[in-house]
Amino acid sequence: KKLSEVRTVRDFMGTLDFAGIEQLMVQALLTGWSLGAGNAIRDVREKKPRTKFAEPPVKLEAGLEGVPPEKAIAWIQKRVPLPLKRLENALAIARDSAAQLSKDLLATISDKIDASLAEHVARGADMRQFLKDLDDVTGEIGLTEKDPFYWETVFRTNVQTAYGAGRHELLREPKLEKAFGFYQYLTVGDSAVRPSHAALHGRVWRADDPAVNKFWPPNGFNCRCDMVALGQDEIEAEGLTVSE
Repeated sequence: KKLSEVRTVRDFMGTLDFAGIEQLMVQALLTGWSLGAGNAIRDVREKKPRTKFAEPPVKLEAGLEGVPPEKAIAWIQKRVPLPLKRLENALAIARDSAAQLSKDLLATISDKIDASLAEHVARGADMRQFLKDLDDVTGEIGLTEKDPFYWETVFRTNVQTAYGAGRHELLREPKLEKAFGFYQYLTVGDSAVRPSHAALHGRVWRADDPAVNKFWPPNGFNCRCDMVALGQDEIEAEGLTVSE
């Protein structure tokens, strides 16, 4: 429905296509996980000296736009050499996560709408005035195309979480930990980096240090940090200090 057709709050909630949102999130989470795993494999194969900063936040591949999850798996398999069972497990996790995310979104939006409605009533405005102001209300919440900050935060945070999970699963395998031995925390190095994250930039830990799991990105909303594997030769070549 269009907002011009909204007559009640229930009508407004009906304008939100959560089935579509949930399907989009399944694709996004699966893609994020697969790209994280794929990048981990690339790191292992290339094993090039680390750059000063991590790569920009993960971006969805255009090739997966509108593709059902089952076909997305086939698409990913051509580009990321992972066992089918691992991809199927990632898909199952993505579906569960997307379903829960959809419920959380609905609950959060309902709470925000209720709070706005209560504010209108407290001001003496009637339902007609509230519905007239609905565009402003959704704008304040961050649900509009013009200013979708709420949707963007939810989307970016969850996709980055899936991306980090994909990297974590591959890079934390015992054989790889033994081959590399160290992990380094990297930020993207811009002005938007949180001070607490900037304080971790460049820190290196041994693979068995609890700090690796504790600080594995993402750390909070819109976190764009990364954790990369390093070998002893890279530690020595770059003159890095291993933290305890």
